[in-house]
Amino acid sequence: MKHTNDSEFRITMKTLIGEGSPFWQDDLDFIKLYNKIQPYSLVSPYRCYFIYQYAKNANSLDGHYAELGVYAGGTAKLIASVKEKNKDLFLFDTFKGLPKHNPEVDDYPEGKFSETNLEQVEKLFEMDKTIKILPGFFPETADSLKKTRFAFVYLDADLYKSTYDALSFFYSKMVPGGVIMFDDYDWVYCKGVKEAIDQFILENNIKEIPIVTTKYQCIIIKS
Repeated sequence: MKHTNDSEFRITMKTLIGEGSPFWQDDLDFIKLYNKIQPYSLVSPYRCYFIYQYAKNANSLDGHYAELGVYAGGTAKLIASVKEKNKDLFLFDTFKGLPKHNPEVDDYPEGKFSETNLEQVEKLFEMDKTIKILPGFFPETADSLKKTRFAFVYLDADLYKSTYDALSFFYSKMVPGGVIMFDDYDWVYCKGVKEAIDQFILENNIKEIPIVTTKYQCIIIKS
């Protein structure tokens, strides 16, 4: 991977089409981090900037961090770079691609993103003992965390059931002011994500509504 000076700006204007002005353009700390994690992520700099902002803010809260849908580890590395060392980051993924999908609401088939590699992700975090990688099928892989409280959770689950299961597990464990962030929100190829959020909110009489941050991303702030 090519190394750059801190002042180098590797994000090209092509990334701006349809997404508005680059409101992070003067945040050199973010640009430096994004350029490091970009080879390991499919997430746009716009969405990554909100991950970066809300993950930093969660340091002021009690509770740990989690990500479901790690892929190659890029957004996990971004979160790990800004969280404080007294907080753990739990990473959930099959590392074998997406689980079984529901063709009525999910476009991505079973096994998509199977090019992810557990060993590569482990190498990204081999010097950080606060990163807990839990390979396998969620929520079974989270059985030991039923009493854990969370300040920031990033869900990039792609599918209806995975998103619904994640909300069912994490929502009640969020501290007041804690943030659950969703990728692929209201995206035509991941319709199941929004449907799962809407269904969970309806069934549980939740007052908080999704707040859209940028295209294909939203958050729920626990009251």
